[in-house]
Amino acid sequence: MIHISTDYVFDGQKNTPYTEQDSTNPISVYGHSKLGGEQALQQAWLHRPANQTNSYIILRTAWVYGAYGKSNFVKTMLKLGSEREQIRVVSDQIGTPTWSNHLAHAIAQLIPKLNPETSGTYHFTNSGAASWYDFAIATFEEAEQLGFPLKVQSVIPITTAEYPTPAQRPAYSILGCAKISTLLETHPPHWRTALRQMLIELRANNATLLQTKR
Repeated sequence: MIHISTDYVFDGQKNTPYTEQDSTNPISVYGHSKLGGEQALQQAWLHRPANQTNSYIILRTAWVYGAYGKSNFVKTMLKLGSEREQIRVVSDQIGTPTWSNHLAHAIAQLIPKLNPETSGTYHFTNSGAASWYDFAIATFEEAEQLGFPLKVQSVIPITTAEYPTPAQRPAYSILGCAKISTLLETHPPHWRTALRQMLIELRANNATLLQTKR
């Protein structure tokens, strides 16, 4: 079994990437529920019958977006950027944007490696670090080069306190990916490279959709 978990099992108090050995301390209901899933899987594996060789991986990831599905951060920014000249985006939450395509590819590579010896917790994100503000700026820069329709003229960085939400989010939630990089013998691509590839895919999908409608 491969269980997808989240960077939000951590409280965001570190200033260096979280490793699989770091203590969890979620600060939101979402984080608590994902940690509960991790713990349930670990307990089931520990209490498995002695004659079973079942395997599991808990795969924590973060800030996932992709070309498919109704909504994610990149699609929201593109929509807002096509409607507004000014957008305000939080700049004091730091993490790593992760393209769903790269996450899916990592999962596919993990499946044949599943065995009792490799069972455990792993982190996978694209490499690098960004705030939501950085992510938004990069989205608009890449989208403009690819010809997406945009009206946005300025992106204003704001603090988390200026954009209150019911759910708390960790201020820093970068995940260290050394363990999975060793297992898969490859390092995750940088998030900016992944973003560009995703936008190219999204543009191609939109072009195909327009042709189909015609």
